[in-house]
Amino acid sequence: MNTCYYDMPHLLRAALLSLLAIFALSAGSLRAEEGQPKARLSNSESKEAVSAAKAKSMAPPASAVSPGAERLKGTSEPTVKKRLENKPAPPQVSVPAEAKGSTEDRLAKRSQNKKPSPGSEKLLPSDSQSQGKLTIGAISQAQEQQSQLTFRARVDTGAKSCSIHAVKFVIKDPAEEMEDNIGKPIRVKIQNHRDESKWIDTKIGRLVRVKTSERAELRYAVPLLLVHGELEKEVSVTLNDRSHMVYPLLLGRNFLHGDFVVDVEIPQ
Repeated sequence: MNTCYYDMPHLLRAALLSLLAIFALSAGSLRAEEGQPKARLSNSESKEAVSAAKAKSMAPPASAVSPGAERLKGTSEPTVKKRLENKPAPPQVSVPAEAKGSTEDRLAKRSQNKKPSPGSEKLLPSDSQSQGKLTIGAISQAQEQQSQLTFRARVDTGAKSCSIHAVKFVIKDPAEEMEDNIGKPIRVKIQNHRDESKWIDTKIGRLVRVKTSERAELRYAVPLLLVHGELEKEVSVTLNDRSHMVYPLLLGRNFLHGDFVVDVEIPQ
């Protein structure tokens, strides 16, 4: 039997040399690859690459395509045109006849069809309400029946009662308090716009508080029979010094109510 003797140091040395040779070959190949120059893109090629990248980023995803567009894919152009022609027209909105005319016509129709507001009937008399009533102007005249004196009169719908120019008056058995004289006989001298005056007999009906520019005053009111045209009406008339006023007689609402319609356009 032959015995082989190996020189161990010699084998180790050979193995190390083999490894070093393999490592050297690998390193040389890597250096050779790194030493090769990289190919550069031309300016035009780089611009085209950038544009392609932008277009790709801005392109909508496949899911963004509408279902109608997907259905139209693969459909011929005549078929698409036929579908569009057969598509029903949108419904037409009917325009009211009132809106077809001009603005002035519409406003005129609205004013004609407008209903009066509640309570407006009470402000203006209707034809049925004014039937049988006398028409009186802002300036008129009336006669005091007992004295037969005619007075120029101012018609005032803002005044509650009538007022007449009294020059003086005498109360039978007068009391100190004015309230205590209510119901007592009284003689009154009245005067019209022609300075014609006469005494009349009546009685004190009530007291009236009248507010003036200076103060509030209490005045006597007496019942008098006033005549306007063919109408005679007994009303409460306040006795007052109206010498500083143009019209010696004032016709208030208690005389006008129920019998007269005031028309301010009637000449004096």
